[in-house]
Amino acid sequence: MRSLLADWIALDERYQGDRPRVRPVRSVRCGDAPLVFTAPHAVRHVRAGVLKKADIRTGGLAEALARHTGGAALTSLGRLAADPNFDDAETPFRKRLLRTLRPGQLVLDLHGMEDRHGVDVVIGLGARPDRRSRAAAAALQRILVAAGMTVRAGHPFPATHPGTVTSTVQAAGFSALQVELAARRRRPLRDPEGALPLLTAIVAWAAVA
Repeated sequence: MRSLLADWIALDERYQGDRPRVRPVRSVRCGDAPLVFTAPHAVRHVRAGVLKKADIRTGGLAEALARHTGGAALTSLGRLAADPNFDDAETPFRKRLLRTLRPGQLVLDLHGMEDRHGVDVVIGLGARPDRRSRAAAAALQRILVAAGMTVRAGHPFPATHPGTVTSTVQAAGFSALQVELAARRRRPLRDPEGALPLLTAIVAWAAVA
């Protein structure tokens, strides 16, 4: 399982620093598993005219999960002029995602939150969760808790805003859920003991999702 951490660290290198001239959306497919891991805030982005911080380590995490589950990853690169998880208008990220999705696929949208929220993970069901989305969320919560993490559903990140990746995907007829990950669980280099349980739990979930 240490190879999971090594891959996460290595794959995240491309998301470090400010690279405004890089193509804004990166797509990776590692196999035929019906899972797509997205990281729309892997780099800095503009929301309502304000430059926002990146959700650190989510880009490399999405790619590592795709590699170890045989799924796919879609991530943001460069510096985004629009917020893929907020703006109501069409964004390049969501447009690309909807264009690549196939029937039967499930999207797990990865985000980062501050530790002040008091839990390790918040699961957002979105505005129109279907049966598979609800079942996937319940299974993920069960596996995360069994791995020793604290989990809450909904507040304060329900992913119900129509501009979120999760709600956009659901409105198009696909299954999706959002996860907000505490900073203390996204430090594979500085705190591998905190990051490894999260990583292994999501890989275990992918086998049953």
